[in-house]
Amino acid sequence: MLENVEKVFYPKSIALVGASTKENSLSRTILTNLIDGGYKGILYPVNPKSESILGVKCYPSVSAIPDPVDLAVIVIPSSYIPASLEECGKKGIKGIIIISAGFKEVGGEGIVLEKQVVEIIKKYNMALIGPNCLGVINPDEKSSMNAAFGKFMPKAGNIAFITQRFLISAVLSGRILWQSSSMFLWLLLICLSPKATEFVSLPMPAGRVL
Repeated sequence: MLENVEKVFYPKSIALVGASTKENSLSRTILTNLIDGGYKGILYPVNPKSESILGVKCYPSVSAIPDPVDLAVIVIPSSYIPASLEECGKKGIKGIIIISAGFKEVGGEGIVLEKQVVEIIKKYNMALIGPNCLGVINPDEKSSMNAAFGKFMPKAGNIAFITQRFLISAVLSGRILWQSSSMFLWLLLICLSPKATEFVSLPMPAGRVL
């Protein structure tokens, strides 16, 4: 799992699962941010009902993408996520960001879904950010990736920020603090295994970690 964390921060290709044509939806905002932020890799919006979104060709499913994919950003109802993760695993995708809510924080069926997510992540040796998170922003010029629904893209610098608090990350991505810093937003809101949580202590790019 640890060896796949780079797929989250420096992916060469991203599948946006649940890409929407609806203005101001989370997934459309994320796609807009990736495009406007100058992401260096290839984008694959996944939407079975659309041929393209914002000028980018859509695919009906993850499995229909003809090329390898490093990272999947998932923005679909929580009940569909286990099946989506299985498809991502079979595709060989090793980096996962789950934006969607509806897991342990809602209790009941959400707890069951969360356990299924963890099992599938372990099964396919994936690196996971989420669920129920803002996303990940990496302004390093090698990536220029704003895979989040906070619209502000900070300048590249030498600070990495790791938080479990959604509000804190939302405020920071809203330009309150980050004028010249490098920021990764990691919102880990599920019960991860000890092995999974190890990637929090991975070597970060040279600089400071807050």
